[in-house]
Amino acid sequence: MASVIDVRSIVLESEQFGPEQVQTIQELLANDLDALRQLRETAQVLRDRLRKASGAKKRDLAKRLGIVEYLLGRATTAEHYLYDAGDDPFALEYMGKAHLAREQFDQAAKAFEAARKAGADPVLMTLYEAAAYRRSGDLDKAEQLLKSVENTLSTRAHNAEYHCQRGCLLADRGDREGALKELQLALTEDSYHPEALFHAAYLYDLYGCDDLARELYERCVSRAPVYLSALLNLGILYEDHGELERAARCYRRILSIYPTHERARLFLKDALGEEKLEKEEKKPASLDRQRLMLRKSINELELPKRARNCLQEMGIETWEDLVRLTEDDLKRVKNFGETSLGEVKEALARYDLRLGMLPKKEQPVLVEAEAPPEDPRLTKPVTELGLSKRVESALAKLGVQTIGDVSSKTRQELLALKNFGKKSLEELERALAKFGLSLRD
Repeated sequence: MASVIDVRSIVLESEQFGPEQVQTIQELLANDLDALRQLRETAQVLRDRLRKASGAKKRDLAKRLGIVEYLLGRATTAEHYLYDAGDDPFALEYMGKAHLAREQFDQAAKAFEAARKAGADPVLMTLYEAAAYRRSGDLDKAEQLLKSVENTLSTRAHNAEYHCQRGCLLADRGDREGALKELQLALTEDSYHPEALFHAAYLYDLYGCDDLARELYERCVSRAPVYLSALLNLGILYEDHGELERAARCYRRILSIYPTHERARLFLKDALGEEKLEKEEKKPASLDRQRLMLRKSINELELPKRARNCLQEMGIETWEDLVRLTEDDLKRVKNFGETSLGEVKEALARYDLRLGMLPKKEQPVLVEAEAPPEDPRLTKPVTELGLSKRVESALAKLGVQTIGDVSSKTRQELLALKNFGKKSLEELERALAKFGLSLRD
């Protein structure tokens, strides 16, 4: 196995930075426990270099940093840097992947199309574009794109991606057996194809084949970037078999990237017991280091200009000022949307910080957006939807209590739930339609 120092040298010293280098980094991350820390440190070096760079050098550093951020699971920040990489085909490909991770399907399809036109592998980009249309719900367009390349597959990567997308398409159309056959063909070509691993594991999980599902989920989470849904489902499988510490490790990995991820926190409490979790959260990683960080200017936190300007207008001058705010505080600020909130959370998570981790000292002046009048339908309890026990039980795991809670969820969030399949989704959507409501896009 190569030394973890190779992660740093591959990113910082390779003359070319493309698919081969990224694949090597992913293998190092899978086989060396210290490689992730090294990659995070490398990201910081890239940020420092980027501040001083200009021209073509700046675009190349932005591409490398954007791809590293994506591998670290920071899709929002990845987009920020990849925008500055220009029309580099590899950067455009990862821009598409970052958009997919954030469920921005139209933008993802456009990025993959742009990557193809800029010189990226045309077959792979078409397959990725099909994935974007499929996930947006346009199954016919996805199938059309798959058919357009089925006679031009020439590499193992082409075959793996094609069979993966065919399998996912069949699963979305309700053909689970056909889907599994296609996904297995994808894994024959690439035994670590992340999307094929996740969907095959999910289907086996639905069929109750725990051992197979577990094996595939474990392979899936060994590659970067990690599917959060795979970590959640794997954690649940571990819990079902009494392996609570392994389950807790899955939930901690999610919280290391998204410290306020509600389901991960809820499941971690179940696995550890609430009292033990509270003790863990109160235990500082390094008080001295943390105190020094909290004194830093907000300008030293890697944030897009829009989010940083908004914080400065609120009178937020230091990192300490920021972590005394909660998500609700920021959501009440005019022109501060979900995208900016995600950017702030991801930036803080890089330093093991989170919103609301310190008590309020002085309430900053917040410009509150006008609250829309409350819709009485949204406050009704879930029981008024008249759902089956199976669907109600699945929703309970999400902490859903009202019809408004249900309508705030996306199809992807719900389908990631254990024992919540397409029939459950259709039942729920019919029930919501009776109230003139629908799931969030």
